[in-house]
Amino acid sequence: MSSIAGSRWVITGAAGNIGAALRSALLERHAVLVSTDIRPITPSTPQESVAEVDLADLEALTELFAGADGVVHLGGIADEADFHDLAEAPTSSGPTTCSRPHGGPG
Repeated sequence: MSSIAGSRWVITGAAGNIGAALRSALLERHAVLVSTDIRPITPSTPQESVAEVDLADLEALTELFAGADGVVHLGGIADEADFHDLAEAPTSSGPTTCSRPHGGPG
């Protein structure tokens, strides 16, 4: 198994329960973290920085993800919707950062 020590990871939704557990696990392995959420987060070590970023802000996300070795996307709004509403929802809206080739936007 390869070491992630020194690699830079961005975690969206880092203020949630799963995000907090993942932050702790990655920091124990000496990863460098950028933890982001729309809720305030306090960095737990010097290896962690925080950013209050809205996932709807593509420009801010693109800047935040630049130079990251990995992104763990846990952010979102948990809500129930009728299946028919979901089936009819457009699929082309929202951030497309994850579908872009490694190395930057475009």
